[in-house]
Formats: sequence, structure tokens, C-alpha cells
Amino acid sequence: MNGINTLIGHSVFEEIRNDHITIYSGEQSNMFYGTINQKQIASDSIPFAPTNTIRIIDYQNKPRSFKKIVQKCDVFIIDILTAGVDFNEIDLVVKIIKSLPESHQQEKIVILISTVMTWICTPKKFIEKYEESSDEEMNITSDRNLNKDLATEDDIQVQRQYKQSSKLKQKFVVYEPFVDKDFQNRVPPPRYQQHKNVENLLMTAQKSNKSLRCHVLCSGIPYGKGEMNEVFYDFYRRSWLSLHKKLATLPVAGDGKNILPILHVQDLARSVKQLIINKYQQQYFIIKDNSKFTQKQIVKTISKALGCGKLKNFDVSLLMDEDWSEFLSVDLDIQPSRIFMEQETWHCKSGISSQSIQMLVNEFNTYRGLFPLKIHINGPPASGKSHYAKLLSQKYGIPHIKVSDLIELCGSLDDELGQQIKKTMEEQKDKIVADYEKTKKKKDPELDRSNIKVRIPDYYLYQLLKIKLQQSACKNKGYILDGFPRNFQNATELYLRRIEDYDPSQFDNDSLQLDPFPGFDVKINHLPQYIIILEGDDVQLKSRIKQIIPADQLNSTHYNDQGMDRRLKLYRDSTNEATGNTLISFFSKLLPLDRIRRLNCFDLEDSLTNEMSKLIEKDGKPCCLNLINEKDLQYLKRKEKKKKRKQLENDGKLEELEEEKSEEELDLLTQNMKKEEQEMMQREQEEKQRQEQMRQERQQQKQVRLKEQEQVQQARLNEIDVLDKRTLPIRQYLMDNIVSHVMQGLVELCHKVPVDPVDFLADYLLLKADEIDQQRLIEREADVQTKGHNKQKRRR
Repeated sequence: MNGINTLIGHSVFEEIRNDHITIYSGEQSNMFYGTINQKQIASDSIPFAPTNTIRIIDYQNKPRSFKKIVQKCDVFIIDILTAGVDFNEIDLVVKIIKSLPESHQQEKIVILISTVMTWICTPKKFIEKYEESSDEEMNITSDRNLNKDLATEDDIQVQRQYKQSSKLKQKFVVYEPFVDKDFQNRVPPPRYQQHKNVENLLMTAQKSNKSLRCHVLCSGIPYGKGEMNEVFYDFYRRSWLSLHKKLATLPVAGDGKNILPILHVQDLARSVKQLIINKYQQQYFIIKDNSKFTQKQIVKTISKALGCGKLKNFDVSLLMDEDWSEFLSVDLDIQPSRIFMEQETWHCKSGISSQSIQMLVNEFNTYRGLFPLKIHINGPPASGKSHYAKLLSQKYGIPHIKVSDLIELCGSLDDELGQQIKKTMEEQKDKIVADYEKTKKKKDPELDRSNIKVRIPDYYLYQLLKIKLQQSACKNKGYILDGFPRNFQNATELYLRRIEDYDPSQFDNDSLQLDPFPGFDVKINHLPQYIIILEGDDVQLKSRIKQIIPADQLNSTHYNDQGMDRRLKLYRDSTNEATGNTLISFFSKLLPLDRIRRLNCFDLEDSLTNEMSKLIEKDGKPCCLNLINEKDLQYLKRKEKKKKRKQLENDGKLEELEEEKSEEELDLLTQNMKKEEQEMMQREQEEKQRQEQMRQERQQQKQVRLKEQEQVQQARLNEIDVLDKRTLPIRQYLMDNIVSHVMQGLVELCHKVPVDPVDFLADYLLLKADEIDQQRLIEREADVQTKGHNKQKRRR
């Protein structure tokens, strides 16, 4: 596989691997060889963790080893769907595959994972249909045409009789979806022409090599399992953050009515496995889910599940810089191949819909390491708990839940619970009005019922809070509970569930002592992770509230002296540790003590926020902060500056407004300068890298040349040694039998100095040859006589 570290590579590997089965069966595990997609490493991709059955290979640094490994593989999975594909690697792999020898014993399987983007410029298929009109429609249509075209009554009557004698048919055009048999007509845009060329190249390879089985798998736009960065990731990310309404409002390219062919990556992996297992003759396959949702429907589903549900249409030209714009602008009605339509084992057959979105959100949270952050902050009145809860909510991008939010939620409920709460509140108001009427004097004014404020009973607040916590924002991101639950009893109702038919006799004493709340189950999903308690003296709290609220307004609020005394007494009673049933004691039984922090509310704001952040981030920063990028921060900063300018303009502070504009222009100029500097530094860095690469290449070439020269020199020396060894017997023979006689002949030649030295030397050598022959005959006769004497001696 190429790009084994990509989302598709992960999915295919997890689908095809069998090492978790072969441990028990004793069979041989599938071995995977793969290359790395460098773009996925540079981007915010899912980390890749090699296993014992995966080996990473490199075609650039080790081309020979790469070629040998590719040649011995049985299955080739080539992914040209994922961004960052190295087509040089693809070309090399295709060449190796095409050069494989034909082998009837072992079949080689090649699966090319391609994209529906190769179809987007294909002319639409349409057929003309005719529909017969009813007699009434036919007459109306005929009359309209006659009134326009004819002038005389006779002509009108003649044409009306003709129309009535033949049935009137209406022609209309019906567009048909593309199917896999139309693959020869597909027309890609220029950017995807290379994808189509690779598809055609591999399909023709099967014709030239019978041992190859090549399939092209044309996939819909992939989604799921954490999302690929260039398609739906940014929509999930922005919806998940919801830092700002504008930021959480998802964009729609154009009118959003275009049909998007999409596919879950796990279904894509299953299709690859199906093509490997089954021997299909067909070469080109289309795989997508059974949905035919428009772009707007898909984006709306994501926004509702994770964010505020708001969308905004943008012109396509304004979104060209976004990586996902080309994918979400596709308008393609295409059907999956029959073999995939009939299969039953689908992971997400319905696409990105209301039925599957919760599963997709859970996948996104799990694969991206996103988990809800749940905080409870409490304290006496005027301790600033709402203020700090708001700051934490803005910093971590999680919902801030107050009792007032629950009251607003109650007003929007139209179900039985909402009616019960409204009925109870009306009964409380009736009682207050009745009590007032009993004690009212003649001079007292009539009581305005609309201004009467009553409290919602706690048992209704529990149910409202449960509804609030079930909303998508709280389920995915978490929450900050501001001042509720107020006491031990509230916490028991919210976070504990009574076990029916609980019998303590079934448990031993040790188990009962370890259980903090016998007879109850803890609702772990609703339980906060961090508890912050603000503390302060009553006198100081009263003094603080008088400094915050003007005296003329204080008496009309529940922060007046009487109201503060009442509320402080309730708070002190609920936090009296002598009773043993306090909010702190409840949470200390369920949470580690280092997750609970008491803070003095009169410390400096920066000090308090730092302490709260240390508590929340002591095990690492919440994962939600990893989704915030520089673009988001700049956007929010621009919004804040715009809001500040508008406020200065409304207040008439023209000088400060001009200063603000000057600072903004200066900031913009500075940003542009920094951008230019960064681009220049990047160009310089690229140039340095290019020069360094060229230097390394030259050095490598020089080393190669030196090595070749050394090899040639060594080959020459080896050749000389071989020749010397081969000529040694000949030279020895010449020295023993020829050279000495030739030297003697030359000496005689020099002494006598004959007229014809050549003839003299030849005659001399002939005489010497005769002497040698005569000497050899004598030696042979002597040897024969010696053997004869020895033989006679042995006989005697």
C-alpha cells in the first residue's frame, strides 16, 4: 500500500489484517509493506503506529530493495484518492507491476482506489420521455395555440378536429444517474486527468499479463473516522468549537442544492477486501453510500449535531482558497456498482444523515481525542462564580449553564413537563396574589401579576438540567454548571440513581464500606470532572455587592440587605460541615481530592483565573484547545476590534477611534510585512534546501564516480594477476628449454660475426637441436641398459 499512514490506509489495514486471528489459529499473518504519505505527516493527521505486520519501505533512498519487495507482493493497493499522492512512486509501482512475469500458479491482484472527481465534467445522461395529456388538457393547449397562430374560424375548426383525432404528447427530459458501465465516457477536470490516465494504464495492464487481476475502485468523497483534513474536517471542527456565532455558522458553497456522492472510509475498506476475496471479471467499480443528500443537507446535519445549526451561503469564488471547496461544489448523481448495492454489511449506508450523525460525531471525538470538559463552580452570592464561569466558558469554548438558562428552557417546552411547570408557577402566583389580597389595604396599589417572580421547584430543575445536558453541545463539549446543584440533596438527585430491589444483605461489610452511596448508581456521564468552590466573608460580600450595584437600584433586587442575609444563611446552612452532608463531602466521595479546589473570591482576578486554569490543565490542556488554529484567533481578534470601534463611535470618542484605526492599519501593515518576511524566509529556506540537495546529489555522484573508477582499477589488477598465473608455466618452459640455447647462439653470433646472422643462428639452433636429440638418445639407451642390468640382478 502506498500512503499506509493515511486515514484510508489505516482503514484498509484494519479491515484486511489477520494477525489478531492467526495468534489462535497458528496460520501465517498477512504482511503489509507500505510507503508514507509525506503530506499527511505535515498536516494534522491521525498518528501512524507501525505494528509487527507492517514494514515501511522507501522507493527513493532504497530503489533496489523497494523493487524486490514490490515484486514479491501478492496484492497491490494503490491509493490515488488521498491528497499528497506521489505520482512518481505510482509510476514506478505500475512499471514494476507491468514487468512482472506471467505466472499461472499465482495470481497478482491490483486494486486502484480512485475518486469520483474524474467524473465531474462528464456530460449528463438524459432521456426524452413523452407523456400523454388528458382530453381536457389537450383542448386547453390546442385553444391556446390556435388563438395565437390562426385568424379564421374555419382554420380553427379544422386544426381543432385534427388535434382531437390524435393524442397530444408532452415531451420532457429526465436525467439518469451514471453507472459503472459509463466509465469510458467519464471526463475529468485538468487537475484529475492524471488520475484517469493511471486508471486506464492499470486496466490495460491486465490484457498484457494474464496473471494480473486489476480493478479500479472509484470512491465517493470519503468521510468518517476523524474525517480527512481536506473535506469535512473543518465543518466538524468549527461546529465543535462554537467559540463565536459567526465562527460556528457553517458556509455553504453556492445554493447548496448540488448532490454530493459520499462514502464512509470503513465501507471503502470493506469494498477493497471484497474485491480481493472475490474473483470478479469486471474491472471498473463505483462505490458510494445509498444517500443522495445535497451539500446543504449534509452541512446542516453536521451543524445541528455539533453546533448552533446555522448556515450561510457564499459564492463559490469566495471559497476557492478553502481545501474543501472543490469537493463540496461537486454535483454528481452516480450509482454504486451492483455488487456493492446488494451487500448487507454496511457500516454507514445512509450517509451523513440524522440516523448516523451521532455515530459519526462519536467517531470524530474518539479519533481526534476530543472529550467533554465538565466543571462545577459554586460559592456564596456575590462571590463572582458567574463571572468566572463565563471566563472559563469563553476560554475553553464550552457551554455555561445557569439557573436562568433552565428557566428559559422551561418557557420553550411544549410537552407535558413544560405544561406542569407552567401550571405550578401559576399556582404559586395565585397564592401570592391571594395572600396579598388578604393583607392589602385600601390605599395599596393593585398587584401586577406579570411582575411576580416565583422560583421553580428543585425537582423540576433536575429534569430541566437533564434535558440541557442531553443537548449536543453539552454531550460533545461538556459544560460549566454555575451554582447548581446548590446542596447535598440537589447533588444526590442529579448524580445518583436509586437501584431497584436493592438488598444490602447480598454484600459483605467490606463492599458496603467501599461503596460511598449504598443502594445508588452514580451517573458518571453527568458527573463533573473539576469542582471549584469560591469562599468569602459575609461582611465583605455585602460590601462588594454595594460597590457593584448603585444604591438606588440595590433595594429592588435580591441583593439588598434582607435578600443577602437570607441567601447567605441558606448557603452557610448547606455548607455546614458539621452536618456531614455538604456539596464538598458529596464530591469528595466520588472524585479525587486534587480535582476539588477552594479559592478565596477576593484574590485578584488574574490570580484566580490562573489557579482555575492550573486545576483544569494539570493533566494537560483540554483537547478542545487543539482545534483552535491561528485563523480562528485572528478572526475573533478582528471581531473584537470591530466591536470596540463601534462602541467608540457610538460614544462619540473620535480621537480614540482615529487612534484605533491607526493602530489597526499599523497592525495590518505589520502583518503584511511579517507575511512577506515569512514568505521570503520560506523562499530562502527552500533555496537553501534546493542548494543543499544539489550539493548532496553532486557529492553522491562524485562518490559514485570514484567508486566506479576504483572498481575499474581493481578489475584491471585482477586481470593482470589472472594473466600472470596463466602464463607462468609457459614462461618456465621457455626458460628451461629455449632461452638458454638462444642466448648461447647469440654469444657465438657475436664472436664470429657471420654475413647472414639469421641463417647462422638458425643453423646453430638446428645443430643444437641435433645435439639435444643425440644426447636424449644416449640417455635413453643408458637408461635401458640400466634397467636391463637391474632386471638380471633381480633374476639372480
